[in-house]
Amino acid sequence: MNNDILKDETLVIPVVYDSKNGFTAGMLGIIEKYVETLKVNGVDYSIVSQIESFKELCRQMYDNYFLGHHSISYQYFVKAIETLIIEEDLLISKLEETNFYRARYNAGNRDFKNNEMYHIPFDLRGKVKTQRYSFPGLPCLYLGASSYVCWLELDRPSTEMFQVALISKTDSDSDLRVIDLSILPEIEFIQLNTENPKITLEKYLLLWPLIALCSIVVENEADDFKPEYIFPQFMLEYVLNVNDKKDYELIGIKYASIKAGQISRCQYTEAWQTYTNYVFPVRSFEFSATNECPYLHKFLSVIKNYSGKELQILTDIVRKPEIIFEDYEGQFDSDNSSPLDYAKIYTSDNGYFGYKKSIFRRIEQVLESDNRLDRLDGSVVISPDL
Repeated sequence: MNNDILKDETLVIPVVYDSKNGFTAGMLGIIEKYVETLKVNGVDYSIVSQIESFKELCRQMYDNYFLGHHSISYQYFVKAIETLIIEEDLLISKLEETNFYRARYNAGNRDFKNNEMYHIPFDLRGKVKTQRYSFPGLPCLYLGASSYVCWLELDRPSTEMFQVALISKTDSDSDLRVIDLSILPEIEFIQLNTENPKITLEKYLLLWPLIALCSIVVENEADDFKPEYIFPQFMLEYVLNVNDKKDYELIGIKYASIKAGQISRCQYTEAWQTYTNYVFPVRSFEFSATNECPYLHKFLSVIKNYSGKELQILTDIVRKPEIIFEDYEGQFDSDNSSPLDYAKIYTSDNGYFGYKKSIFRRIEQVLESDNRLDRLDGSVVISPDL
């Protein structure tokens, strides 16, 4: 057995399921096809057996959920996770990233303030709808690794109505960790395996079912209840329940954007910032002036944000026509470079363009740079009032 199994169409993310025999049958069908792929490729019987046990526990999980037995359903979810015996160094990773982005749709003339670019405040929790990883009424901080992936998650609004905030880690020494479901087949796994030889192909094959059931394409977007969210919402509940048992801060989940893959799966082969999202649930309801979670504020803070109207001006300022953009070469060596400077953005016809040339990279440069005024002599001066 070799890495070629990861190129099998059965392992394609995001996952589209067959609903003609009902939702549960569709979910189990995904795992059944996966088991057959493992068998055809000669995967060790012990791994196949674990996946089959996982499938039967998922059947119990879904059946109990639809009967209204939430707590029993969650217990089957935990048993299903434990059946896979996934090693912690594969399922949970350190949150090495320092900068994140949060975006909101803003069609009005009033710009959102920094506190309005955080999670929905506690006093407005009635507005919290069901989301892929979070239950109605539970405020969560959803972030993207790039402004581009935030734009995708908002269903690609006009940039004039696209308000973006830079959110950064406030304590670089904290041991923050996330359940990492962003490790996709082919490129991502191979890269990870190169960096960490402990993560073998066999171990990854046990992780894939979790990634798959958290990456189901929603069939009916207009519905209030989305059964495709059952498994990922239990995953977030799992984060909340196991955190107290660890000697580190398991703060949330890192996952791949379904919408990025729906435009072009080629996007997943690029820099991880172009398709990676995060969800951080609130942990405390202590009083604060802004009705925000003090637990999250210990680790993540809004640095600055600009409305789409402002960004139309500011991104034009940072565009420098005299700069020659080099072609993508798969590496970068400048101290001021970012992997995004060498990444691509893919279109729905699988055409691609340099990320560095895009409006999104310029938005990030505006948010990450100091405010500056250009002098006539070409020098710059820091302007705290800008």
